[in-house]
Amino acid sequence: MAILGGAGNVAGGNPAGTGTSLNYIGDRAYAYSGVVGVNGTETTLLEFTTGNDFIVGLWLPQILEDSHHGDDIRFACYVNDQEIMASMIAASTGTDLTGLRHFPIIVASFTTIKITGQNISQNLSKDTGATFTGRVY
Repeated sequence: MAILGGAGNVAGGNPAGTGTSLNYIGDRAYAYSGVVGVNGTETTLLEFTTGNDFIVGLWLPQILEDSHHGDDIRFACYVNDQEIMASMIAASTGTDLTGLRHFPIIVASFTTIKITGQNISQNLSKDTGATFTGRVY
């Protein structure tokens, strides 16, 4: 299957690495944002459009630095520009929830998914990320 939502050719994309696009391997799909600094402005971590198949998947928000205590990070998932889910990693409580929350999602054919992050405590950049993995049907 071709890579969708990003570069159309394998040489120009980064099918094995990080970025905002969706990658396919057989009947599996994945996207890894890599480290993205988010501040007080909502920032896109992943954004892609699916192909003609549907995907049963999971998305996982992440804080990717140790010194995040005191900052609450809000993550949101949009389907065709409509917010459908949000999660907050409440670092101000001293509880590290990174990696403990993943969200199941069924994604229809030709659907645009966008996952964002925002530091809602202060306008300081914090290293965050998101992953999306799923089975293609």
